[in-house]
This record gives sequence, C-alpha cells and structure tokens, in this order.
Amino acid sequence: MLKKLVVVSNYAILLVWLAAAFMICIGIYYFGGSWLKNTIVALIFAAIGVFLYYKQQLLIKYLSESNEQVRLKQSIFKVELVFNCLAFAVGFLVLNMVYFRVFIEGFPVFD
Repeated sequence: MLKKLVVVSNYAILLVWLAAAFMICIGIYYFGGSWLKNTIVALIFAAIGVFLYYKQQLLIKYLSESNEQVRLKQSIFKVELVFNCLAFAVGFLVLNMVYFRVFIEGFPVFD
C-alpha cells in the first residue's frame, strides 16, 4: 500500500513540474518577453520533474530487488512519501505562481 502511494505521488510530482514548464512556454508563445530566460527556467523545471521521477523509479527498483528487512523498506518508503509530499507542495506552489503570472496578469514569467 505504501509503495503504491509513493508511485502515485511520483507521477503527481512529474505532472506538476512539467505543467509549470509547459505554462512558461505558453507565456513565451502568447506574450513574448525574454524567450531565453523563460526557456531556461522552463527547462530547469522540466529537469527537476524528470530528475525526481527517475530518482524515485531507481529507488523503487532497488528496494524491490533487495532482500532487506520489511521494516526497513517500510521506513524508507515513509521517508520518501514525506519527501514526495514536500516536492509536490513546492511544485504546486510554483505551478500556481506561473499560472497567476501568465493567465491572470497576462505577462510571461520573465519580461
């Protein structure tokens, strides 16, 4: 059960960070601005999402193959779930800020 929560939260983190990067690209397309700054930040946000996704996938693969104690695996999954919640919260905050800047104010993230 805990492993499934970690996997689902992993996909949610990837979705949030990639959505923020995509919204920055939408801001570039519709409102112009400094395309270099916006593109670099969009690539950084996409890289954060992909990095966190692959980190979790490698951890899940390693823990599935290892013969460690069940209690130790459960504690590692609990720590990773807390980390995933924090990464999701930060990503959701970034997504909301980008959404507000692009769609409510009508400007690119960086002018």
